[in-house]
Amino acid sequence: MSNNSSSPAGLLGERSSLEKVAQLLQHLLPDGAVGIEVSIRSVAPYSQSTLRGYKQDGSFLSLRGNLAIDDALDELRAVMYKDGSGTWFSAKISVTSSGALDASYNYDDEPEWSRPIEAAWYLVDQERFPRDEDKIPAWLSQKLAEGLT
Repeated sequence: MSNNSSSPAGLLGERSSLEKVAQLLQHLLPDGAVGIEVSIRSVAPYSQSTLRGYKQDGSFLSLRGNLAIDDALDELRAVMYKDGSGTWFSAKISVTSSGALDASYNYDDEPEWSRPIEAAWYLVDQERFPRDEDKIPAWLSQKLAEGLT
């Protein structure tokens, strides 16, 4: 079975996974917050995420994530894989206290890691979520070459 999200099963899987992330985020919504957002940077063997609630006045509350949200985000990344085109490297997903959901995904730009990561991890990611040669951005091509050395 393919993970290609252009198929109906892929779109349903993507929607189901995104709803799971949204539900988990809503359960983590702190008192006094009007919304919550998670920012994630990911390659197959490694990810970094930041979770924060936000108040009506625009201020933020730092929060601790959990394994369930990390697993749900990994699942979302996997179901959003498109044959030959890969999947996203970073995403931002937010949910308001009323249940409104917003999500944005970065498929082409290098993630902004909080610390450098191993170039070889991009090789693992390319093996798990292969991209055709014409879908590999220049920065990723460089990371893949570095990972081979």
